[in-house]
Amino acid sequence: MDKIISNKLNIIRIISMIMIVLCHYLQFYGNKLAFWFNVGVQIFFILSGVLYGCKEVKDYKKFWKNKFFKLYLPYVIVVILFFIFNLIFHVGEMGFMDLFYYLTATQAFTHNVEPIAHLWFMSYIFLFYLLIPVLEKFDFSKDKYFYIKLILIIIGLQFLQFTNVINVNITYLALFMIGYYFSRRKFKHNIKTDNYKLLCGLSGLVCLVGIPLQLYLETLNLEGILLKFFTIYHDYIHGFLGITLIIIMLKILPSIKNKVTEYLSNISFHIYLIHQIFILGVFTLLNIKFGLPLSILVIFLLSNVLYFISNFINKYINK
Repeated sequence: MDKIISNKLNIIRIISMIMIVLCHYLQFYGNKLAFWFNVGVQIFFILSGVLYGCKEVKDYKKFWKNKFFKLYLPYVIVVILFFIFNLIFHVGEMGFMDLFYYLTATQAFTHNVEPIAHLWFMSYIFLFYLLIPVLEKFDFSKDKYFYIKLILIIIGLQFLQFTNVINVNITYLALFMIGYYFSRRKFKHNIKTDNYKLLCGLSGLVCLVGIPLQLYLETLNLEGILLKFFTIYHDYIHGFLGITLIIIMLKILPSIKNKVTEYLSNISFHIYLIHQIFILGVFTLLNIKFGLPLSILVIFLLSNVLYFISNFINKYINK
């Protein structure tokens, strides 16, 4: 992957973080745009696939050690601090089994606890990383019928979700796989992005037609199997919107790399971990005077504290 694309992806990562934070602020104020800004989640999952698709993981022990200190350590710090705070002040309903689910990052497949319900995304991040050895071993991205195989795999997995065989949102997994295999195809195997314009056009067309239809369907009182179909449809429309936005941003964003973008990229994950606690739920700061600027300041400061504590522990252990 060349530096121009890498720099643009870095900026897109920052934008996706800002979109998710905005989503939760708008959600607090009851603004319906909130769940459109939530497409930052889909963008983040696609980016994760793209960034790992162009790499070759040769030492999985080193890979998991790196992920432990970079991702799991700050995540666990947040979970344990909340659990201790909950035990002392009884501000939530987090029991020991809930703690177990969170420490094993399986909460998205069981149930979430307020006000750290936003940490559901960690379940999928670790699921993706667990699947990387499998995706790498069964790399069909350079095959002649790559597109057909990818579509059939996604349809098969989606059928398993629809029939309740697996309790995983396949849309998220599909987005990671799409990012992963397209990245391998282009950056690892140096295969030209054949039909690139066609794919871009189709993704945009799906959004152009699909979003108005989604808005219409939301006005209906769907129930039972129709509601189940609509939920899947809704997830895929957001997925296509995420793909379309990434394509547009790769086209129009400048390739910038400076101290500001590096800094924001470094703490973006820690902002993900911290932000919702002080926006929604019992810890929200938005109900008090000057709550909006205060919440931004608290989120910013605590994200930095979490970042530096995690880095300090990492450097101390890896001396």
